[in-house]
Formats: sequence, C-alpha cells, structure tokens
Amino acid sequence: MPQITVCASASSTDGLSRTCELREALGTTATSDDATMRSLLLRATEWAEAVVDRPLRAQTYSEAVPAYGTRRLTLSRRPVVCVLRLLSSTATSDATELTSTQYRVEDAEAGFLSREAGFEWTNDPARGETRFSLGLTPATLPGQEQRPWLVEYVAGYVFPEMATSDSIYATQATSTGRTLPYDLEQAVLLKAARWYQGGPLGADVTSRRVGDLSVTYAEPGAREEERLLARYRSAF
Repeated sequence: MPQITVCASASSTDGLSRTCELREALGTTATSDDATMRSLLLRATEWAEAVVDRPLRAQTYSEAVPAYGTRRLTLSRRPVVCVLRLLSSTATSDATELTSTQYRVEDAEAGFLSREAGFEWTNDPARGETRFSLGLTPATLPGQEQRPWLVEYVAGYVFPEMATSDSIYATQATSTGRTLPYDLEQAVLLKAARWYQGGPLGADVTSRRVGDLSVTYAEPGAREEERLLARYRSAF
C-alpha cells in the first residue's frame, strides 16, 4: 500500500485566513475584489505549505510506518490531533489493533507516538546475508526497514473558515475550536497582500529606479512572512 494516503481533507473557502482579514490588512472595506482575494489566499496557503514542506490544514491520514526497535513511532504529518487506529500490520485482515491505553501521543508537534512495550525493529536481516556476511551470519542493510505499522490519524491545524460540517470534524470527534497559530495565518495574509498590491513579481521588489532602469528583489528568507514560517519548516 502507499506510504501515506489522505482519507479526508479539510475544506475552506479562503485557505488559512479569510477575505475579511485580508481586506482589513489592506485597509479597505470594499467587497468587490473578494473573488480575487480568495484566490490569492488559497495560493498563499499553498505557498506556505510548500515552504514548510508539509500540509498545514487538518486532514485524516492512513500511513504505513516503520519501526526501529525503540518505544517510538514517528508520523510524517503533524501536529497530531488524534489517533483513530493503530494496527500491527498493513494487512488489516490479519492485523492486531492496539487499544488506546497501549500507546499515547508523546509529542503532537513532532508527530511521536510511544508505547511501553516498544515497536520491534522492522529491518529484515536475511536481506543482507549474501552482500555483507557471505551467508555466514545474518546482516542488515541500512535504510531497508519495512512499514508494517498502519496508523490512521488526524493531523494539521483547524483554521477560521473550516466548515463545521466537514467530515474531518466527525472523524476526529474533537473540539472545532481554532488551533491554527496566528503567525502562520499572518504569513499567509502578508503573502496574499503583497501579491494583491504588486502582482507575483512586484511583490518581491524592494526598490526601483527609473533612470537606467534598476530593480532590486528581496533575498530568499528576507520577507517577514518567510521569517514567520521559518520555525515551522520540516526537518525530515
């Protein structure tokens, strides 16, 4: 099966903010450009997710996860909102489902699950016999861990325009209150506002000169919105 699949996606009209917030940031009350602003907010949301290298909007995932012989499993999407099911095998017909008392979310922001009994290392020593040990003793090849653990879980942030009727709410069975950090929303608003005011290219222009035309662009990471996203970037 695929390493990770999306089972239910969050829905939003405007992305990780709202057109009313963008109008306020731009100092206008006119709603005539709402369609354009909505489009820019959605694009800015996708831009932010590309910068941090992970989805930010809450979604339900099914992920096949390897184990390394420790008490921890690492999920690739975060923050973890809740775990729906944890199975010992991706072949669900033969799998054992762990009860919620047998594991816990150790660190939601890091995507760590822990279990006192641990998770057995899933690297098969037999794969390395002929290459490293000449068949005399079992050996393991690095990076060849199998992915037997199947985790179904909700991860990501709940944001202002997330529909309360969305299936994500029914799935996670938790509060519908906002969890999206305000600095993430601010980054999206700043990017959308720059695009609205200066266009895709003009948004990154820091200075212009008319005589002997000269244009200076912002260095990567120099914009405030990029600095706001820096601490949310994925390390793996």
